[in-house]
Amino acid sequence: MKTRQMKKTKVLAIAMFGYLLCIANLHAAESPEIRRAIDYGAKGKITLRVVDSKGNPVAGAKVSAGFYNPRNEADGMDGTTDANGQFTASGTPNGDMHYQITKDGYYKTESSYWFYRQNEPQIVKDGRWQPWNPTNTVVLKEKRKPIAMFARFADKVIPVQGKPIGFDLEYCDWVTPYGIGKISDLIFQYDGAYKGSQEYSKQIKINFSSENDGLESFELDKTSELMSQYNASDTGYVSNITFERERTPIKILKSEELDENHYLIFRVRSVTDSTGKIIGANYGKIYGPIEYGTMGKEQRLTFTYYFNPDGTRNLEFNPQLNLFTNLPWLEEKVSKP
Repeated sequence: MKTRQMKKTKVLAIAMFGYLLCIANLHAAESPEIRRAIDYGAKGKITLRVVDSKGNPVAGAKVSAGFYNPRNEADGMDGTTDANGQFTASGTPNGDMHYQITKDGYYKTESSYWFYRQNEPQIVKDGRWQPWNPTNTVVLKEKRKPIAMFARFADKVIPVQGKPIGFDLEYCDWVTPYGIGKISDLIFQYDGAYKGSQEYSKQIKINFSSENDGLESFELDKTSELMSQYNASDTGYVSNITFERERTPIKILKSEELDENHYLIFRVRSVTDSTGKIIGANYGKIYGPIEYGTMGKEQRLTFTYYFNPDGTRNLEFNPQLNLFTNLPWLEEKVSKP
């Protein structure tokens, strides 16, 4: 009972955040009816259609929905999806509804539906948010084959500037002579100049020791516990990538970063046959952000990665099988050693 109440409190708290954003955009609400809906709430109804990653309905999924209204903070509903994967929720929100969906054998999904939409004059009619009872399809990713991986938050001092340094993903360390690593899976090169928190330039390049290794960039699915795709692709990799940022006290001159909304898939340790065809490789992913530059009195590099050692393209990590032992990991929340 306590766990259920905590989950409902979390859902309602996020819905409250949505309400505050709605108030911030109040200047865009043109009609008195819309302003009343934002101030006092309007009736809202929505049907969530829950499907798996292949589009099949998911029956029996647990749904917790929260409609925040400052005059009725406990406006929430719990239930399960029917045989068609559908669950209908209603409340009196000021702007949005936040939902959380779970089921054994699936990755938790959490997101919001916005009844309020800026610059749309017909979103409220007769005290109801429009459209009335829309069907919103939500993907609840099934757990296919979670595997053991080397998964870690790397926090390393950059030992030298302007020089390529190999990084071994299996050892989570620089290769010799800067660390105990043996294989240069990723090759980093850092350059930077730091005058203060508002005036600096920094750049980090990522290269590879094999011409068949590389990276691909994607947007994270932050609604799901499994934020990446299930498998790495076998084509489309680039052999190098550069991130950089430069600013003065009054202006940002450059900003090309791997931010918290994106991730990289990498291919390393590639092996080819006599024709140049790849017959073996290791794959993994790096979740953004990648942080680098002056931190305190040192230049440091930090990033979160998952390295699959089994030779398949599987990116589905089992947090109970972290090959770096004694680290309490979850897929979506990184515990720093």
